Amino acid sequence: MNRPILLLPTLAVSLFAAPSFAAPSPEDETTRRDLDAVQGKWERPLPDQTGRVIGRAVKEIEGTKETISYFGPNGEVLQVHTVKITLERTPNVMVFHHSGIEITAGPNKGKKSPHPGAYLYKVEGDTFLEIQGLMIQEKGETMKVLKWQRVVEEDEVI
Repeated sequence: MNRPILLLPTLAVSLFAAPSFAAPSPEDETTRRDLDAVQGKWERPLPDQTGRVIGRAVKEIEGTKETISYFGPNGEVLQVHTVKITLERTPNVMVFHHSGIEITAGPNKGKKSPHPGAYLYKVEGDTFLEIQGLMIQEKGETMKVLKWQRVVEEDEVI
């Protein structure tokens, strides 16, 4: 008769000690916040090699997928590509990694590249700064800073 009573504390301890509901680590929380900050639609002018604006670029991030569309002066689609993204935060910089590029529209539609890439980035409010040309694998490339502005859809305005 005492045995069922002795089993109850053992059962209770094993239920509460189960690791299946472990809280996320602080790194996971930070990564999730960083990923949340880049979600949505961003836009910037598209300059030619002389700096003259000839169109616009739109970056859309949904989850871990980024799609960038390039539009000409009359709104025509010049190229669209998608990549998978991961974010990395170090003590001093934030790194935006991308891989698996696939061109989905434009003259090079269907082309893919397995080569990953990365750049430094920073999000402040509605501004997304992308700093290219500083990574070791980009030797010889010119550094450039791209400034994206968050696009607020009309149905998002309160």
